[in-house]
Amino acid sequence: MKRLALALCLACVPFVALAAGSAEPTRTVEGDIALADANSLEIKVPVGDLHITGTGGDRVKAHLEIHCKAPSDTSCQQAAAKISLDSRNRGGELLLQVAGFPKLGDHGVSVVLKVEVPRAVRLDTNVGVGDTECAGMVGDLELGAGVGDVSITADKSKVHVVELDSGVGDVVLLVDGGRVEGSGLVGKGLDWSQGKGAAKVEVDTGVGDITVKLD
Repeated sequence: MKRLALALCLACVPFVALAAGSAEPTRTVEGDIALADANSLEIKVPVGDLHITGTGGDRVKAHLEIHCKAPSDTSCQQAAAKISLDSRNRGGELLLQVAGFPKLGDHGVSVVLKVEVPRAVRLDTNVGVGDTECAGMVGDLELGAGVGDVSITADKSKVHVVELDSGVGDVVLLVDGGRVEGSGLVGKGLDWSQGKGAAKVEVDTGVGDITVKLD
């Protein structure tokens, strides 16, 4: 499972994506991508929130919202204009990533990426700074965040193993009407392997809370 360096995570904290400063995004970018021969999907977001919904379709549909904290800020407008969605098939794995985010400061720009994903695909996500929400997936999940909370809702009948690890933050598994909390002093870890399904759910955060709910 991916291990995230805590020192690097803490260095990222000043660049945490800010809440959208306006009701309407400064820009939106749409993506509609065929899985083709890919059986897994990797999503990369350097800074921003990620929302994933599993669907019964066979295409990956992405909606990227780019917000400026101050809509009239010329620097933010220029930074927003450079942000894009890139995708490519790497022989069995489809990569979708947010590209062009400012490397030095955020210039007041924040992004939210919403993705509809065929629910049975194997999913791997990497968010540098930002929160991740995932619901409706039935395949293997490996979600990672440097700084940010991760929340997953999944079908208990499809899951076999849950492995959660946070360098700084709380870890909680909600299952069978109960609550299982991770152990540790600062960092928390949790391993659960009582499911009757086939999927493995792995989550690793440097700084952030992890919540997994199995319905």
